[in-house]
Amino acid sequence: MSDFPFAVYPMMTHSFDMNILPFEICCEIFQHISHHDLLECIKVCHQWRESVFEWSHSKWRAESIGTLYDMRAYWSQIAGHVREVDMRGKINSKDDDTEMALVKIGSYDWPHLHTLRIDEQHLPLTWRPATALSLFECSNLRRLAVDMMDGSNISDLVAILDACPGLKYLSYISRKRNPNNINTQLLKYTQIPTTTDIECLAISNQFHPADFMIILRRCPYLRYLDVHGNGLTKIHLNAIIDACPLLESLQHSTRHRLNIQNTRLQEWWHHFCQRRYTRRRSIQDDDSLRELVLKQASEGTLFYQAGPTITRHYDSLRCIKLSQRATLCSKNTAKQSVIPQRVATTPTHLEELEYDFPGPVSTLYQHSSLLIPLLQARKSLVNVSIGLSTPLSSQGLDALARCEKLRKLCIRIPNSAKDMERLFVAIARYGHPLETLDYSCPTTTTPLSPALTSALAKVPTLRHVHLSRPKQNVEPITDFDTGSSLSCLCRSNSIQSLTLSHIPFDYSCNRVWQYISGISSLKSLSIITSEKIYNGEGIKWIADRQQPLEHFSLTGVWDYSGVVKDALEHANRKISTTHYNNMNKDDSDSEDEDNYHNHYHF
Repeated sequence: MSDFPFAVYPMMTHSFDMNILPFEICCEIFQHISHHDLLECIKVCHQWRESVFEWSHSKWRAESIGTLYDMRAYWSQIAGHVREVDMRGKINSKDDDTEMALVKIGSYDWPHLHTLRIDEQHLPLTWRPATALSLFECSNLRRLAVDMMDGSNISDLVAILDACPGLKYLSYISRKRNPNNINTQLLKYTQIPTTTDIECLAISNQFHPADFMIILRRCPYLRYLDVHGNGLTKIHLNAIIDACPLLESLQHSTRHRLNIQNTRLQEWWHHFCQRRYTRRRSIQDDDSLRELVLKQASEGTLFYQAGPTITRHYDSLRCIKLSQRATLCSKNTAKQSVIPQRVATTPTHLEELEYDFPGPVSTLYQHSSLLIPLLQARKSLVNVSIGLSTPLSSQGLDALARCEKLRKLCIRIPNSAKDMERLFVAIARYGHPLETLDYSCPTTTTPLSPALTSALAKVPTLRHVHLSRPKQNVEPITDFDTGSSLSCLCRSNSIQSLTLSHIPFDYSCNRVWQYISGISSLKSLSIITSEKIYNGEGIKWIADRQQPLEHFSLTGVWDYSGVVKDALEHANRKISTTHYNNMNKDDSDSEDEDNYHNHYHF
């Protein structure tokens, strides 16, 4: 025995054998290890390397082009697992240039590759997207997303369609801010082009109308089509639908929204993957257009064609979104006098309606041709959003009040408070299951009167309420209307979420906060105001409710130090989720502002 009782001996450890663990436990371990750490595990020993590749299949399904090249020594182990390759990153190659690295990756056999993303700005200067695509075996490719820098090219698109016969999903988008210059090049086919199996297509339409129609005729099984640009203004809607008889969703926007468009197409793809068809629909089946979205159509060409298209597909349409700004905001009287063709037959299964016409020229004739017939789908409408620059007629209000399944209503119309009161009273009387209300008054008319809030409180199913008013030209609400309006709103036992945006209350008055805190079922409160808040006692009223709030959000103007800050700290301790945004830009309090944001601005 050693003379020194505290001698330290080297600790001997035995190598851990992963194979002694059950398969399920190994899978669970590797699922919680990051991608970078797995690469380190590979270097430990041969046994660990084999275990990593055997039990972490999901880690290698999606790879960026840079990571894939770094793992070139292990391609034989992961090639059978790779499903997606993202070529939008950079390759850190010291020995080879980018072009040679891409050639090496493309020349290897990836038998189960079905998704590829290509960004032109990360390719070699002399390459086109079709060049990068030619490196891979595309017989099994199902999804392809291409982001262009200098606009769409019809030759590249044709080459992509020819190289990928089994493609189901194609996003071919230009990064140009306004890709509205239509390509006058007319592609001349020497023979009849073959058809493809594409079902989801998003495209920047800069092509010649004749070429665009040929592309569509190559996609007879197309179900989702999203086009942005001015190309569709030269094509009739019925021509598109005739070329794609299985089309379920047609969306067109003249404004460039690349991120929104890609996100929407991703949602379509997931929706498509979740659907299980018992049989493949035949081209001879009935028309199946379910979604029609026309936004900012140039010169109203598509907008004026919407009526006959809706009439033709009245039995299949589920969602209609119409937004027209360019034409109705124009001062050209010739354009203003054009009246859209009327919807002759009300859609029988319409569930979602969005009708947004905020321009200064929005006549009753246009509403009577489109909006009024669509609101007649009272037995199927669930979500309705209406934005107008002129008051909605009594006929339209009555049709809206009779929607039996109405659950969500977003309404921005300059009707009087009396009209809105009658609308909400009718909804409560008919017993509709309205749960979400977003009401914004675009004029200086007071949107929050005692009669209006009393009508809202009578809707038994109302859960989420958002009341807003334009920030400019705000007239202060009298103290009598403040107390009366909020006291009527307190009668509701169902409102769980309340948002007040630029409602001109006197938030320095205790009674305002007391009435708001008196809504017994309230769980979430958001207040947005441009007025300065001096009173911290009101915020403490909200924090010290008998039934505490789960969420509290405040946007306004207050001093960075003082009673308001103390009240916010108190609310932060009492309420689980808080969000504060101080609009005060006083430079003299910059130090206090930094300290405040570090602690309380989430």
